[in-house]
Amino acid sequence: MSNGLIFYWLAWILWIIITFFMESAKQRTFLASWIMVLILLSNTYITIGEFSFSASYFVLFAVTICLHARISRTMHHVFISFTIMIGYTGMFIWGFSTPLGHFLPQLEVTVCLLVLLATLLAKGFWNKLITCLTGISGGEWLYSFILNGYSFQDIIGDMRFFDIVFLLTAALTLQDLLLKLKLKFKNMVFKASSKPKALVKKKAQ
Repeated sequence: MSNGLIFYWLAWILWIIITFFMESAKQRTFLASWIMVLILLSNTYITIGEFSFSASYFVLFAVTICLHARISRTMHHVFISFTIMIGYTGMFIWGFSTPLGHFLPQLEVTVCLLVLLATLLAKGFWNKLITCLTGISGGEWLYSFILNGYSFQDIIGDMRFFDIVFLLTAALTLQDLLLKLKLKFKNMVFKASSKPKALVKKKAQ
């Protein structure tokens, strides 16, 4: 799929799900507005000195930093975001400088490794999502800064970046849903297995 197509598809799907199916009114309004702003500003770019930024990148980075400051164990999650930032930058430098990057699907590999990192380091859906988005936003800037040092120009927060953002969000959401389904299934099995024991005890009495 071409750069940006995954972003638009998943952004609109998430917006519809949040707008029509999310229960919490405050979270629904905030998340739906945030996604809509990202979509509307996705083709707006700002140039500061030698760097070109997507306006959506500024919005994403600013909001994730604000959310990051509100989660518990702030320093612990700052360390996780920093680790993800270094990992994200390293993945793209590796893909840029080695021939293996031409044979492996970089988008899918990057998202899978980021989900693995988030799963190992953070607990809870929102903690994983916020640390991941903050980390890759910082990593996107760091990667472009390194490329600029070698006279390579790259737009910070381009469509390729937002493909990763929304594919990562979708992957973490799917992971969270599967974990909840697994927990519900375990509870159902436990309840079903405990009922016969209770009946046997009553008959024995």
